[in-house]
Amino acid sequence: MPARKIRVVTNSPDPRIFNLGRNGHQPSKNFTLICHGTVTPRLGLDLLISAVDSLRSEIPNLSLKVIGQGDGLASSRAFVDRIGLNDRVTFMDLVPVEQLPALLVTADVGVVPYRPSAATHLMLPVKLLDYATLGIPVIAARLRTVEHYFGNHAVELFEPGSSADLARAISRLYHDPGLRHRLAESACQALKALNWERQRSEYLRAIDSLFEQHSFATDVSANRSNAEAGES
Repeated sequence: MPARKIRVVTNSPDPRIFNLGRNGHQPSKNFTLICHGTVTPRLGLDLLISAVDSLRSEIPNLSLKVIGQGDGLASSRAFVDRIGLNDRVTFMDLVPVEQLPALLVTADVGVVPYRPSAATHLMLPVKLLDYATLGIPVIAARLRTVEHYFGNHAVELFEPGSSADLARAISRLYHDPGLRHRLAESACQALKALNWERQRSEYLRAIDSLFEQHSFATDVSANRSNAEAGES
């Protein structure tokens, strides 16, 4: 595929919907993690559940809210039942996108626990952009695309596939509210290049370029037909 034919447009949150910031956050007795979207093995929800399990004693008020559906949902629920973590982990079905921000801002930290693979190293997780847009500090697997856009200072990175290192990251943010604030601020800066206003313009330019190419091709074809008609 020639590079000139490729346009990259990130699936950034619409600010008309994701515009609550942290103003909607109401502190609670729990330190709440959140993870939303597709529930499937490659996206590592089991790693997050294991990390929460390992932190039971260290963080007695730790809880996890999962919003989503997928082929890994039944096994995730069964895993939570098996290790007796029902008092810490709650599952919710997917909700309309307009209702999602109000649920997300009840969390203290958003988590992107993806396992490493050829596919996930190429992903820029939409959930990460959602959290960052709403001012929610993020813990994410150290995957190439995540590092490319957010670096080492806008999200708390952990070793992909390691529930132990994910637990370390959760513990670090729990004990350091100042770090949570700094991460949220840095992620907001990183988002400036990815915000929907800018991405929308790029998307429209890509579409316009197709019309321009079609118009040029039509003109060339018409000129050629006229020339051939004149020769005949």
